[in-house]
Amino acid sequence: MHVRPVGAAAGKRDAFEIRRTVGPDAVVTANGGVTIWRDAVEMAMCGADLIGICTATLTHGFGFMPEFIHNVKRYMAEKGYRTFRDMRDLAVEAIRSARS
Repeated sequence: MHVRPVGAAAGKRDAFEIRRTVGPDAVVTANGGVTIWRDAVEMAMCGADLIGICTATLTHGFGFMPEFIHNVKRYMAEKGYRTFRDMRDLAVEAIRSARS
């Protein structure tokens, strides 16, 4: 079982809110609670172009990165995404802001 830090939910929400505010042309960097590859994929789907990873490096060192990258690439291949950007914004239209 993977327990996600509170920051992971906040990072996705922030990526979504920023993307909705700045539109599709700006580059959005998201961070907060990224500990596994799925967190990075979900942040991209919420609008992030770049993912900042601090939590995992603090808890595991940099040794986790090869597996992390491999799993992101494997997921992308399984889903037919050629680039990381292909996943960007996929969830944005489905998400409703708390401000709405």
